Amino acid sequence: MNPSKTKKRASPIHLKEGRKQEIVKLLEQWRGRLSWDPFLDAVEQITGHRYTRQALWNHERIRLLWIARRKELRHRVEKEEQQKGSLGVIAALEKRDRLQKEVNHLKNIVQAYDLMFQRWAYNAKLKGFTGEDLDQPIPQKPRERSEPMEEQKPRPKRGSSRSKNQG
Repeated sequence: MNPSKTKKRASPIHLKEGRKQEIVKLLEQWRGRLSWDPFLDAVEQITGHRYTRQALWNHERIRLLWIARRKELRHRVEKEEQQKGSLGVIAALEKRDRLQKEVNHLKNIVQAYDLMFQRWAYNAKLKGFTGEDLDQPIPQKPRERSEPMEEQKPRPKRGSSRSKNQG
């Protein structure tokens, strides 16, 4: 075989699972317009090797994510370009994003309480408590007073002239 006619590969390293994970993570976090040249440059910075688009395209997971992200980002860029002039729309989108984050945070809190309730129910069952025991109302204690109740004088209203004249 003639060495001058051998094909030189762009990267001497095969794409292993760890590098696939790095590339997938980069693709998931990509912002702005998605095209091959900038993406391959970013992959080279992360992995230290220059891969071709064909090499990446041969991996089904990367290919499917590429197609989905490109479509999503293209749609997002088009929307952003349409909405650039409208400050009200931008403010509404920011508010929506903030509220969505708050909703996700609250869902996480509810999930934590659900898990805590399940844990408490399990532990109560282990201790022999029944559902009736757990549903008992909290007993209301009457207020204890150490001194007999004295008749209190009504307080003058704020700003009334009575308090100024009496001083």
